[in-house]
Amino acid sequence: MDGALGIILVIATTIGAGALSGLVPILNSEIYLVGVVLGTGRGSAMALALAASLALGQVSSKLILYYAARGGARSGRGRFAEKLALARQRAVRWQSKPYSVAFLAATVGVPPFYVMALVAGVLELRIRRFFAICLVGRVIRFGTIALVAIHA
Repeated sequence: MDGALGIILVIATTIGAGALSGLVPILNSEIYLVGVVLGTGRGSAMALALAASLALGQVSSKLILYYAARGGARSGRGRFAEKLALARQRAVRWQSKPYSVAFLAATVGVPPFYVMALVAGVLELRIRRFFAICLVGRVIRFGTIALVAIHA
């Protein structure tokens, strides 16, 4: 991976891997990150750039889940809407602190980030705020993992 083109390709691939892992939970983004950080061997700055790229891809893909849940909750029809209504009832307990819970989900994974994206859509959280908070949380999570990997 020499030169600017190589770096651009690795970063673009990492954004794509983040997006895919954000939609398919069995694809482990942390393992991908450790592999690509160690594979590039470029140091801390590159490790952090890869962590931010992975975070951007993953949080962007959560917007698909957010809008799917938001649209399903508004449609009021079908089996999906019934499940979302039940989820809305359960999510009411988070309504006083949804952004704190979103940050916690993005940073440490409790509650699961996938579920949090759906709940955010059902609760109709402000999308820009949700995106920014989750992006910061994921950058912290992935940045920590990347730095540990490169310095271990």
